[in-house]
Amino acid sequence: MSAKAKQQFIGQLRGKRGHVRKYTFNDAEQAILDAGRKEWASGRVKAKDLRGSLYNDIKDLYLKDNEKRMEGWERDSLRRGVHTFVQLRCKQRSKAARVGTRRLTWRDVLYYQMPQDVAKTKKKLMTKTGKPAFHVHQQAITLVSKKLSSAEVARLKVIASAWNLTGPPDDYKVRNALKKLDKRTQEFARDVLTQHGAIYFFIYAFKGADGGIQTGTQEWTNLFRGRSFDVERRKQWDGSGASMLGSPGDVVGGEKNVNSRRPSSLARPAA
Repeated sequence: MSAKAKQQFIGQLRGKRGHVRKYTFNDAEQAILDAGRKEWASGRVKAKDLRGSLYNDIKDLYLKDNEKRMEGWERDSLRRGVHTFVQLRCKQRSKAARVGTRRLTWRDVLYYQMPQDVAKTKKKLMTKTGKPAFHVHQQAITLVSKKLSSAEVARLKVIASAWNLTGPPDDYKVRNALKKLDKRTQEFARDVLTQHGAIYFFIYAFKGADGGIQTGTQEWTNLFRGRSFDVERRKQWDGSGASMLGSPGDVVGGEKNVNSRRPSSLARPAA
């Protein structure tokens, strides 16, 4: 094959902007991938290490079958194919199992099952070191874990592996979502208020561990230096003297419904 023909052939394998097209695995290569994924699911290998081992195993298989050296574009295509497989079949599933960006570990399960023990240990560390809670959180989990037997740690690891495949309990998702809700809504509300002058109120709902629906509201605005807009509105209403005519909730259609809650001092005289 001439150099020009070879260049055209390589160009056909590449998509737009020079990216290599999707790599198609044969049966032998797919068997290597499936075996590697089972290793990952059992927790014996991490996704970042799995990518390299799968690439090397398939490359060795390719060299053995073809008895020749792989071209640069072939190695590039294979590397991208293995990377895509690991992202879709391993790392992405562990991300979806949790409302976050990383795979769950047995330490996460320990904190979920023993929150009171971790909290007590954390409080002692905060008093001893003078550091805030988030600085001593992992250290507290480590100290609590040292009190567990090897069998108990093994049980936590089994639960963590199951959570990564099927997802954690609903109350675990709710607890972690509520932790991040305040920061994320504040960032969004701050951007909208700064750029457009609009104030956002958030209403959230989660399915609790008992099957019920847990609801709440979240609000934040720079106008009150992070304090609740609704609380400040009620304070202003109570201090204006207009509260004698009722509560802010009595406003219907943009007008105050004074008949809904009329104080005795404003009652009409008897005819």
